[in-house]
Amino acid sequence: MDQDTLSAMTRIAERHFLEEGLRRVDICLGQLTEDQVWYRPNGSSNSVGIILTHLIGNITQYVISGLGNAPDTRKRDREFDNPRQLSKSELRQAMSATLHHAVSVLRRLRPLDLREEYRIQGFSLSLLEVVVHVIEHFSYHIGQITYITKMVTDRQIGYYAGMNLNASNKPF
Repeated sequence: MDQDTLSAMTRIAERHFLEEGLRRVDICLGQLTEDQVWYRPNGSSNSVGIILTHLIGNITQYVISGLGNAPDTRKRDREFDNPRQLSKSELRQAMSATLHHAVSVLRRLRPLDLREEYRIQGFSLSLLEVVVHVIEHFSYHIGQITYITKMVTDRQIGYYAGMNLNASNKPF
């Protein structure tokens, strides 16, 4: 993989994290009260706040620490233990800072880094495996946040409000 391909991969991650994911987090948090952010339908389910805390931990461990060589200080189990650690505003700010930091790490990668194996959370992964995992994991949990928001508010989220998603595909 050359620098152009690596740059394209970084742009894809940036779009998923900053343009789509963070926008969706903002929309959902904007529809939820402080109490609803920490609502859990049962003891086996997570709240939006717990999911965001978990995503911050995962992205930090995989990208910022795993690819960016920052110390790995993650205590994964604690992400699920302590409900109501932060306000909506603090959660949003922490998520934004984490995503921007992760994108800055990805922007610094070099083609030589593609040959490396990264030992993260007990797994031996290539750079591509790390990036695919983090995007997939992030998207999965954003879907959970969306579902919880719809369930709690009994409203449509409006991600695509004003867009015609029935438009036919046309060649460029």
